[in-house]
Amino acid sequence: MDCGVNLCKCKNYGQCNPATGEFQCPQGWKGDDCSLPCPNGTFGLLCKENCSCLNGGYCRRNDCVCRYFPGWMGP
Repeated sequence: MDCGVNLCKCKNYGQCNPATGEFQCPQGWKGDDCSLPCPNGTFGLLCKENCSCLNGGYCRRNDCVCRYFPGWMGP
């Protein structure tokens, strides 16, 4: 391995093993470099958890708290 090459280029505060270049993304992010946000309706580590919000709400990526547009609310 070329010691001058930095394999770690994580985004969004992801953790990286400099020897292997493997990433561990924080909750709410995924992808090879932690640059992809969880799609709507998913959250958590690697976006593997599901989240459902009513009335057109959307989930926060890290903890599934529902957010709503002005004039709407949910349970």
